[in-house]
Amino acid sequence: MKEPQLRIYWNKNDQQDVLTFYVSHILTDGAGFKQLLYLIAKAYSNGASAINSVENKQDVDWLIKLVQQNHRSTGKQTADHPSAPLELPHLKEGSDTVAQFVGTVQLDTTTVAKLVNKTHQVGVTLNDVFMAVFGKAVQRYGQSDSIALACPTDMRQFIGHSEPDVTRVANHTSRYNFDVASAQDESIDDLIMKIHQTMATKKTIKAVF
Repeated sequence: MKEPQLRIYWNKNDQQDVLTFYVSHILTDGAGFKQLLYLIAKAYSNGASAINSVENKQDVDWLIKLVQQNHRSTGKQTADHPSAPLELPHLKEGSDTVAQFVGTVQLDTTTVAKLVNKTHQVGVTLNDVFMAVFGKAVQRYGQSDSIALACPTDMRQFIGHSEPDVTRVANHTSRYNFDVASAQDESIDDLIMKIHQTMATKKTIKAVF
């Protein structure tokens, strides 16, 4: 809350210069940050005059109208956490060793292409697949027979009209919350289809929080 909203680090090594940008989620979200980076690149490439005509809008009148049109009072909001608490594995008794591990998996282009083709064949999205796999991994930490997740979404998609020379460098992220029944031994294929159908329904009625 007290530090700069945007930090830029310039690291130089033998091969190349590396610019690293850190931005606060208070300032903007992922989509808005992309717009900001494009503006910075355009200004440095073509001069500041290249972005003189660009206007940044932060109004939310369109969002308020959307909420008024689609709000359905259910008495309570769907929580983005499971009904049963999840607990991480306990350290061995008497152990005073604490270690941190960060795993990284990078898919090659061939694997990604196969994954995209498969999702198209069965009529689901990559997002459905990733949420299902993540949900199953998290479910293993508890005995819950349901998977509850929050799926972020960019609300700019609901503005409904194009705006030339207009950016929206602001936080316009909302989320779809869902809680689907899923037995511990349910197949990942069945779970993917269940999540896809749930998300399709929520997107149709714009059930965002």
